[in-house]
Amino acid sequence: MSDIAVNLSDQNIADIADYYAGLSCGVPATSDGIEMPATAEPCASCHGNDGRSERDDFPHLAGQKEGYLRRQLTLLRNSADIDPAVDFDVDLRHHGKMAPNVESLSSDEIASLAQYYSGLSCQ
Repeated sequence: MSDIAVNLSDQNIADIADYYAGLSCGVPATSDGIEMPATAEPCASCHGNDGRSERDDFPHLAGQKEGYLRRQLTLLRNSADIDPAVDFDVDLRHHGKMAPNVESLSSDEIASLAQYYSGLSCQ
């Protein structure tokens, strides 16, 4: 994405964000019966109890693709102890606020979180 995004103007970015914000997610409108894993409790403080953040600076998790969530959580976990001042590989993703929440997650816990949030309605 960096190679593409570097050439976008501020207006291009705003237009693209508006376009994607207006799309529906295609997840069923009901998420009844989906049990929240205990590992999701820390997520709710930033990403909302239902995976839909009320803040613009935190993304919605509800309705995201399961594989995408699993990959991002794995990258965040594997990068939790990386020094962000050091230039690192694209297969690592450091985020200071996320690091303490993901560094101890097992692969099974990550899979459970990804399955949970992908099954929630984004609407």
